[in-house]
Formats: sequence, structure tokens, C-alpha cells
Amino acid sequence: MKQHYKKNIFQRFSMPLEELGIYYREQRKLHFEHKEPVHGIVWRKRLHPALKGLLRILHKLNKQTILILKDQYIPTNRPLIYACTHIGHDDIEVISTAVRKHSFLFWGDPRENYRRLPGFFLYLKGVICCDTAVKSDRKIGKETCIKLLRQGGNLQIFPEGAWNITENLPVLPLFPGTAEMAIRTGAEIVPIAIDQYENNFLLCIGKNIDGSRWDLSRKQELTDLLRDQLATLK
Repeated sequence: MKQHYKKNIFQRFSMPLEELGIYYREQRKLHFEHKEPVHGIVWRKRLHPALKGLLRILHKLNKQTILILKDQYIPTNRPLIYACTHIGHDDIEVISTAVRKHSFLFWGDPRENYRRLPGFFLYLKGVICCDTAVKSDRKIGKETCIKLLRQGGNLQIFPEGAWNITENLPVLPLFPGTAEMAIRTGAEIVPIAIDQYENNFLLCIGKNIDGSRWDLSRKQELTDLLRDQLATLK
């Protein structure tokens, strides 16, 4: 079996992008096989208020406004999964600014932001990556999210899996991974709908859905409930 040693930052900057994507995927596989915990939860939670402050400044510089039309979130000490609709590039920053608690982002196909400033921001925020075209990496990504939640971290995820740019469908069909994560960890799902009108972002935050009240045999039923709630909020 080929050994994949960890490259320093200078080596990573000189690698072709496709090769770098393979390198990071192999590193994720090694971490998974060695059953390593998710690192950096505590210091990222402490950094969260400063990052939110920086994001607010950036929103003002970009003349962006964020308006929360409805907030039904119920405070809890349980791990949270922020399950959000997806409309464009700015969703991650807008939702990170709007919600109360720190969360790691579950991010598919991350190569576009390797070695770029947005990628560094996501590193500070905390990100769990996977290449969605690779089945084994999707599994590693899902199991790493479950590990994060069991360690007391929170997760931000876009269960539609792609931008919804359709005109007549408020919410695309959801992947069932969000429901499975909530059921297996007892996390609470917080549905969030987002929309954009030029530089104005509107959000509706729904009531928590308690994953501990469901079992895996009802995973699709929970997925359908989440989609219905997101559509209502949208």
C-alpha cells in the first residue's frame, strides 16, 4: 500500500490542483482509518465571535444587509445541525453571521477554494470536506460529521446538495444524510431558509427538530419532514 506522508505548506502550494485534491482525499482517509477525533472544536468556538464581527464588517463594505424575518430556534445544549437551503456563493457567510452558535461546514467538492482566501476563512471556521463524486470519500465525510456531533460540535449543511436556481421548486429533494446524522447522534436539526434580492438577504429560522425522537427506519420520513419545513420557511 502506498504511504501518503503529510506535505508542508510550501509543497502543497506547488502541487497541481488536481493532485492536491487527491492528496487531501488520501489524508482524510488516513485520519478516518486511524480513528482520529475532529480537532479544533474548542478554539474555533472561541474564535467564532471575532469571525462574526469580521463578517459583519465585510457585509457592510459590500453593502449587504441581512434580515431575519422569523426565528423559532429553541436554545439547547444539544449538538445542532443547521440545515440550510442553498442559493449561491454568499450563503455560508450570511448564515454564519446570522446564527448564534459556531458550526463546522460540511463542504462538497472543495478544490475550487484550495489555496485561496475563502478557503483560509473556512479553515478558521472549521470545515469537513468530501469529494462528492467519490463514494468512499462521501462516507468518510458523513462519518466525520457524526464524529463532530458526538464530540459536541455543531454542523452547517446544505442538504439539497446544490444551488437551487429553479423558479417553481422552493426546495430541491434532500439527501438523507442530514436525517441520518441527527438520528445517530441525537442532534437537533435547525432548518434555515435563505433568499436574496440583489444585496439583501432574507432568512427564516425554523423550530428545532429533535433527532433523538426518530430511528433509522424512519430516516426518509424525517428527510421529508425537513424538506416540508424548509419549503414552508422559504
